[in-house]
Amino acid sequence: MEERPSVSESREYCMEAIQDVSRTFALGINRLKGDIQDYICVSYLLCRIPDTIEDDNRIEADKKEDLLKKYADIVEEPSYGGINSFLEKARPYRKDGVYWDLLNNTEKVFTAYKEFPSDIKENVSSPIQEMVEGMSSIVERHKDGIRLQDMGEFKEYCHYVAGTVGELLTGIFKEVEGLNRETVKELEEHSEGFGQALQSVNIIKDVYPDFHVENNVYLPEEVLEENGSSLEELEEVLEEVKSPSQGLKDSMDVMIDYATIKLEDAGEYIENLPLEAINARDFTIVPYLLALGTLREARNNMDVFRQEDVKIGKSEVFRILGTVDKAVESNEEFEKIAGEVKRGDI
Repeated sequence: MEERPSVSESREYCMEAIQDVSRTFALGINRLKGDIQDYICVSYLLCRIPDTIEDDNRIEADKKEDLLKKYADIVEEPSYGGINSFLEKARPYRKDGVYWDLLNNTEKVFTAYKEFPSDIKENVSSPIQEMVEGMSSIVERHKDGIRLQDMGEFKEYCHYVAGTVGELLTGIFKEVEGLNRETVKELEEHSEGFGQALQSVNIIKDVYPDFHVENNVYLPEEVLEENGSSLEELEEVLEEVKSPSQGLKDSMDVMIDYATIKLEDAGEYIENLPLEAINARDFTIVPYLLALGTLREARNNMDVFRQEDVKIGKSEVFRILGTVDKAVESNEEFEKIAGEVKRGDI
């Protein structure tokens, strides 16, 4: 009989994997204390596995749908038989890289997940199933690479891949931090916005690699046309055939304005977390502040069309991390620090 990974081995793998697949989330996860560290780390990896399938442009659309369906079944009812079937279906597409290494270790991630208390699992499984089902519907509509038509479709995409993560986090925080019903209700009003804010910033900064690596374009065609640009122009600019027109720059400004509004929603989410919920505040403040800085750079730098990504420097990252403890302890300090990051005065 094949030897199964132990729980301790699986948890150790997950903490190592998160450092590679999401440096931003890893910065927050590394700061957590107690069981919540495992809950958030493993849950994020459970989300990243289907994302790896959805992002891989080598996999035919119908095969992606099949793989995503099998993954949704595992989330609903984890079993080694289901995991083995999923991995066997994915085998022809395996390649080197941290994301496929994670997918190849799906069994370890689920081994760690199966040890979660039942109330945590309930709050994790439902958003992930919605995420995977949503990804499948998007793949079905965009068989040759994602090309979003309008802001409605953009918001739908962001909901499935990130709004659901905000809902998942709220479920974990509710149980671990012992939040009362009123607080949970307030958080639920902004959890969608929290996830969408981070995703919107990622889409803006990754326009170039999303096109070149995944053949995906997330700037809605309707927004491009309303600002005197087009999908054809955007693709030509990304292929470095021509320079971006003012219309294309104006289109990007529309998306940056949208992300700015969503970040305001994310800020309210954090401010609704009680000061006693130290782990929850600690974890959410880190990616929020980094997203603020990244969006500032994107607004001031239209090289988003011509480079791998736009990001803040390592020295600023370290300065931001040095402010987090103060931001956790006080909403007044949190707002002050957020303002400094927006202005680049941190």
